[in-house]
Amino acid sequence: MMYAVARYYGTTPRMTRLFYKISNQMIACCKSHLRADGENLWSHDKLALIKKLEIVSQLYEAYRKLYESTRDQLAIQRPRPKQFDFDVDVVFGKFALFSKRCQKLIEMLASIDSFEQLAKNKHIDGLDALVRKFFKTCEEFKRKPYDLLEYQQNQFDRDYLDFNVAIHDVEVSLQEFINKSFETITSTGAALRLLNQFQAIMHRDALKRDLDDKYAVIFRNYGADLEAHVGVGL
Repeated sequence: MMYAVARYYGTTPRMTRLFYKISNQMIACCKSHLRADGENLWSHDKLALIKKLEIVSQLYEAYRKLYESTRDQLAIQRPRPKQFDFDVDVVFGKFALFSKRCQKLIEMLASIDSFEQLAKNKHIDGLDALVRKFFKTCEEFKRKPYDLLEYQQNQFDRDYLDFNVAIHDVEVSLQEFINKSFETITSTGAALRLLNQFQAIMHRDALKRDLDDKYAVIFRNYGADLEAHVGVGL
């Protein structure tokens, strides 16, 4: 409506500038919302912060979809009205970067929460060293001097890649630990009990898939044991 009737905003450059300002204001409001519990995001409740970050990403997606829906509707109207032919990189570029930063923070916080849950379980011997290795990586990241929400700070992205490499190494070590734990178990019942213990504390997707595969191995071995006993009975 504004684009169609307003004299000042009746040109493409001025409407592009208006959308640019709207996007910037939305980012500023999102930052204020995310910092409501303090400037230091590391001190926030992780699950609550994850929900806030998810809302930011949902807001960006909704904003972009509404823009695209309006643009597409104008394109098919007859007689043909003024079109939404603004520079989308200018309109959405910053918000897209901010949304990506929020997604990375969600993944990082979810990883930390998973390993914190893992650290609470003391009944499986040998996990302590792996958990300490993970938290050492976290503490090194937390000491970085930049603002986590400064989405144009590229050093975060490089450090984030290093963080993911370190997490992958810990996950590989955990998978090796799980495999070795099953090597010494000879009974199906003991294997299932150990598997249930691991499943209660392993929340990361890669580790869950590895544990699911263990079920197939356990029951395959159980089937082989049954066949062997039936053969002996015969």
